[in-house]
Amino acid sequence: MDFINQKLARLNNPIVSLQKAKRPEEKQARRKSSSNPTRTCTYCKKRELPNPRADQKLKRCARCRSALYCSRACQRADWKRGHQRTCSVGAIMVGNSYLDSLSTEKMAIDQLIDAYRLRVEDERMYCGRLRGRYATNNPDDNSSQALQYAFQDFCDFLDLADSRPNNQEDDEISSSSSPSSSTTHDNDTDTNSASSPTPSSSSSSSSTAIKNKQSILPRWWNAEKRAYCERRALNQTADQSLWSNLLRPAGKDDILEHYQDQSMPMKLRMLAERVYGLFETLALALALA
Repeated sequence: MDFINQKLARLNNPIVSLQKAKRPEEKQARRKSSSNPTRTCTYCKKRELPNPRADQKLKRCARCRSALYCSRACQRADWKRGHQRTCSVGAIMVGNSYLDSLSTEKMAIDQLIDAYRLRVEDERMYCGRLRGRYATNNPDDNSSQALQYAFQDFCDFLDLADSRPNNQEDDEISSSSSPSSSTTHDNDTDTNSASSPTPSSSSSSSSTAIKNKQSILPRWWNAEKRAYCERRALNQTADQSLWSNLLRPAGKDDILEHYQDQSMPMKLRMLAERVYGLFETLALALALA
């Protein structure tokens, strides 16, 4: 636990923040490895061409801003297949409105942590990718090294969340109940081309507020809340149970039991998707699960 204590002591150290800011290449490489470079149509799985022209780009569902389509025919077919059931949930994920809508800050922080934890379990189960607590290749490893891997990966997750644009356009997002000629938008900015992750720092509240309008994090998010979130993920807060510990597995069944909400796994997965993007193999597996 020495590593954790040292990390907590250095959270608000400006020298450490400066040293972390000097590693953009390393974090950029981790970002690229965490994101899916190829986008596909939600319905037919057609891949988007590299460097596509404007008319070749996949278009987003304008309501939930999550599903991608290569044509209106695929959009309509996917709507009938079941997208209409998930679209309303996806709609509240646009921008930072979902986390802002939760009744308490602790609830929002816990769901942010749990979105990461569920994604780690999903990638391990459906993609065979070992990240976070599984980076040591031992699922039962609860050593300080496993915690260090998990904590670093979670910090990268928060960095990405802080740098991801909210995908909101200046136009009003359509609220129609079924696909129409106005329910898709061109996605001119790929989610994988977001700005470099920003490490934790003691930035001013005004600059943080401006930045949060452009991220998926809640509007009240700042360096102090980030530090609290990290401590909570490490089970280092006084009012903490063992639930949000990064070393504790949190699969779909665990999430259902904890929240007693049948839609919570989908909400958390969509929240993690806003940060990491969606692996094609993971999307297919979750659709069949």
